[in-house]
Amino acid sequence: TLAMIEAANYAPVILDYRQTGWTKPLLTVLFAAAGKPPRAFLREKGTTAEALGLLDPEIADEAILAA
Repeated sequence: TLAMIEAANYAPVILDYRQTGWTKPLLTVLFAAAGKPPRAFLREKGTTAEALGLLDPEIADEAILAA
């Protein structure tokens, strides 16, 4: 929980995505901080990503972010 994280001397940045929404610049920063491409965070089965064809390995990260 947050208290445990803070007790370990970390100062997390808390983003309330329900109020601000996910923006392309914010997602780009978060993915870079995680060291993973956008594709790594897509849910794969029975999702909008699947329906939109975003799981195709040929789809560029930019297209995933734009979706």
